Amino acid sequence: MPRPIILISAVGRELQCARYLAANTVSASGYQPEWRDQPPEAEGDAKAAIRKRVDRCYSVIQIIGHSYGPAPDEDDEEFGSISYTAYEALYAENKGKPVRYIILDASHPTDGGHYESEQFQKLQARYRAGIGKRSGLFQTSSSPQTTESVVRKICEEFSSLRRRNRRRTAALAALSVLTISGTAWGVLSRGKSGNPVHTAAPRHATAEIAPAGLANGAAGVISPANRMEKVLLGLADAESRSRIPGERLTLAEIRARAYSLLEAELGLTPGTLAESLPSYALDTYTSTGSSPVMRASAAYALNKFDEAEELFLREESRLSTDTEGAAGDASDFRTYRIRALEGAAQFATAQIMFARAVELYRAAAALTSLERDPLEWARIQHMLAYALTYNGQYPVVEQTLSQVIPVYEKHLGTEHPDTLGSSNNLANALNSQGKHAEAEKMHRAVLAIRLRTLGEEHPSTLTSRNNLAATLNSQGNHSDAEEQHRTVLAINQRIFGEEHPDTLFSRNNLAITLSAQRNFSGAAEQYGAILAIRLRLLGAEHPETLSCRDNLAKALRSQGNNAEAVRQIRAALTVRERLLGSDHHDVSLSCHNLALALANQGDTGEALAYARRALAGFTKSLGQDSPHSAASRKLVTILERH
Repeated sequence: MPRPIILISAVGRELQCARYLAANTVSASGYQPEWRDQPPEAEGDAKAAIRKRVDRCYSVIQIIGHSYGPAPDEDDEEFGSISYTAYEALYAENKGKPVRYIILDASHPTDGGHYESEQFQKLQARYRAGIGKRSGLFQTSSSPQTTESVVRKICEEFSSLRRRNRRRTAALAALSVLTISGTAWGVLSRGKSGNPVHTAAPRHATAEIAPAGLANGAAGVISPANRMEKVLLGLADAESRSRIPGERLTLAEIRARAYSLLEAELGLTPGTLAESLPSYALDTYTSTGSSPVMRASAAYALNKFDEAEELFLREESRLSTDTEGAAGDASDFRTYRIRALEGAAQFATAQIMFARAVELYRAAAALTSLERDPLEWARIQHMLAYALTYNGQYPVVEQTLSQVIPVYEKHLGTEHPDTLGSSNNLANALNSQGKHAEAEKMHRAVLAIRLRTLGEEHPSTLTSRNNLAATLNSQGNHSDAEEQHRTVLAINQRIFGEEHPDTLFSRNNLAITLSAQRNFSGAAEQYGAILAIRLRLLGAEHPETLSCRDNLAKALRSQGNNAEAVRQIRAALTVRERLLGSDHHDVSLSCHNLALALANQGDTGEALAYARRALAGFTKSLGQDSPHSAASRKLVTILERH
């Protein structure tokens, strides 16, 4: 899951060093720093660009010096006379995002800035004074050391806020009844290699969420009103399923994608929900006859998130103290509690809180019975296995799904999406335990059914191809894996275009498979194509851009193109040193990789210097006995002998 973004807001020409200091501290605290790195006038509609930037951030830290900075020619309708920098913070506040201010006094070093008119000086003085009256939202600083300390405390505060919000939102999600039919999208699992010279992040085997079927998989005939009700109840879940790791989308973009997903699953005409759901949600929200769950779901759809939380928390409190007799029919009460636990567990899963998800699914499983309702039992067991997969408990996953699949086959058939989803996840668990031949056989069987029933372009079919390719790679059958990856890449290019995340992930997987076959020129070609797109869409400083540079450099070095490898690694190292500081682990990693490339082209002296930097950095951050430290120590020894 991507790290939450904190926007570092400051007048760059005056406070560039302070901004980098804050960014380093934010990154070390587990967040992704971001800032405006070009003049506002270079962004076209500057305020629109600011709104888009703020919308995708979790929070804002604004460093306030004495420069007003660039400002629009006309007053803002909402905030009056305001600079672009001030607009970043005030717009974020207006959107309900956490914003904290650091006011620098006259003794704090700056980068000088430029002369500003008397009018701008007065406006900045007024802005500083106004922020200085807002107790609890600002702190002052007179030195870089104090600024670093303040930023660290702000990040700790933000982390505390996020933990509280997760607990509240878990209660909201707990009552989101999961009744949307259709096949849920797979959740991507990508991991970085621990090798200090390779940081590829391929899309590995994809586990699949079980479809939350209507009437246990039989959709039947659904009235228009019931469809809209199911959309309200499933909107939060659909938004979670619509996200792809690494994407930075606004709420509006995620909502649009969720609408498309729900329209496909419920057989609605594209565009129906954007046109109809807001008015339906408003009617449900204002109706005195709406249940607490429906009213809360409607509030969520209307973006009244605080009120939705309050309604769900109130209903959760009632449920936690209710009894089966007070709730009415015991069977209905049990079903309601199971679905509430399911919702909470899915929220925990979306937040990468897999241990918590396992706990919730086990609580739900305790309320089910194979004899009473086999499909309900199987669904919860499937979801429990799904969460256990991400906890690495593969033997338990194998045991669980081996019991689930026969139940699905008996009641739903061998070609039902639920049966195939459990078979896919069992094959992944087998592969993770080294049972590659069994896993390959099962993946091929699932792929064959999906090709016949869904077609080659369906997301589930592409998931099966990716998972089969991962299993083939595990067995060393890289040529067959390459064939599968090329098929997926061609389909994604045709459907989504070159810049879509699925297309880029497919290229990345293909590049890794080519490298495994020692086809380094082919791998470099794929990494080069990815890098060009990353640079254009994300910029040179984005972590995915830097990771792609690393992968390209390794492929170039492996094919003997050390000069170009050195150029790519130097570019990444320069950015990382500026953003992260010289002692950061990623900087040490770049130094190690650069030392290898320099050594390969005969620059032993410079290679030794970077190898020693890497060793010192790894020893300081990871300890002298870590694998990274050992690798760098070995490289230093080899270079010293030359």
